[in-house]
Amino acid sequence: KTGTLTKNEMRVKEVKAEEGKEKELLECAVYCNNAGLVLKEDGGGFDILGDTTEGALLIWAKDKGIDIDLERAESKLLEEIPFNLQTRKMSVLWQKDGKKSFYVKGAPEVLILESAFLEKDRQRRDLEFQKMAKKGLRVLAFSKDKQFLGLIGIADEIRPEVKEAVRLTKQAGIKVVMVTGDNELTAKSIGEEIGLLNEGDEILTGVQINQLTEEEFLEIIKRVRIFARITPEQKFRIVKAYQSLGEVVAVTGDGVNDVLALKQAEVGVSMGKIGTDVSKEASDIVLLDDNFATLVLAVEQGRVIYHNILKVVKYLLTGNLSEILLIGLAVVFGLPTPLLPTQILWINFVTDGLPALALGFDEPSSNVMRVPPRQNSNILGFSMLRYIVVGGSLIAILCLAPFYFTFKMWGLENSRSFVFTLLIILQMILPFIIRRHHSITSNKKLLGAVILVLLMQLLILTLPLLQKIFKT
Repeated sequence: KTGTLTKNEMRVKEVKAEEGKEKELLECAVYCNNAGLVLKEDGGGFDILGDTTEGALLIWAKDKGIDIDLERAESKLLEEIPFNLQTRKMSVLWQKDGKKSFYVKGAPEVLILESAFLEKDRQRRDLEFQKMAKKGLRVLAFSKDKQFLGLIGIADEIRPEVKEAVRLTKQAGIKVVMVTGDNELTAKSIGEEIGLLNEGDEILTGVQINQLTEEEFLEIIKRVRIFARITPEQKFRIVKAYQSLGEVVAVTGDGVNDVLALKQAEVGVSMGKIGTDVSKEASDIVLLDDNFATLVLAVEQGRVIYHNILKVVKYLLTGNLSEILLIGLAVVFGLPTPLLPTQILWINFVTDGLPALALGFDEPSSNVMRVPPRQNSNILGFSMLRYIVVGGSLIAILCLAPFYFTFKMWGLENSRSFVFTLLIILQMILPFIIRRHHSITSNKKLLGAVILVLLMQLLILTLPLLQKIFKT
């Protein structure tokens, strides 16, 4: 949704009024408008009540010296035909000083066509509209009693963090598609500014979609990055098309008309600021700041949480398996038990304690947004089990071989002390191997926990009371 990419601070940037029609254009902007303005508490500008695009028109009219409240109070609204995506215009009938006037605001391509122009004049206005749209402006056309009044270009600045967020999604294997009601030229300008469009990417309009068969649509949709002049029904069709191609779809929306698409998607995301209650109820996530970058941050945090769960599971199961294999292999080879019960309890206490907790709160690695999305949520998959078995076996072998030789050379008690300490050291090295995309010092809690465990192990080896308890 384009509104997640911009600041939602619409302002009039360019006006192309017909000669001698400036005053009527201002009137049309005020009358053909359902928004309102409220002075901010600090007196520094206005808050917009209603649609931000319409609010931008009111702010512009106010800057031009129009008293909006007085203008509306001196006139009477007789009839209103609300904007809809089929007609792409809003029409109102106002009466002022006994005279009725019919004002229309809508898409330039609609109003230019409806106005009584000669073909060359129509082409000139159409060219002006296209020039404004190519600048990334949301262009509205206005007319009064079928007489064309002019064009107003409204701009909403791109959020500064969006360009980086779009780059991160591409890097993370997530495809971003803009679905907008804006003109394709406006959408193209925004798409280029945020780095959404690449060479070979296409823009598809609602009119073009209606002309495609389902098979043609499924083929072309793979190359489309921007859908322009889209109706809610078409948005729903787009979601279903991606799903039929095997994609997992998240879709953003804010209105009643978006409910079908929000419900159909695997993840429906509604706008917290401008979204309706119905759209929020239909969604899985409510985006409180209406910001696309927040969605990307949420994806990153979700990946961090999932990866941290994997790290803890790897660490705990690998460590515990190494102890089981060490004792089991010793029995198989006819050796004494390498570890005593108190030593096993201590190993489990220190490894399953602070280091595991610290590992669970690991910070994101530089690699977290460089891998494609996982295809399933099976934590104990083949690669995970292979890691646990190989890691556990390797630690067990690294402890069993020294146990055999030290037992022959130093006797059982010294051999057990050596293996007891070696197993602790190896299990303290293990979390740093698991978090290989991080630096050693990036998780200070983990580093502190490991140092504390090693110091306690040193005390067990040197203090007589602890030597007696742990038989070292």
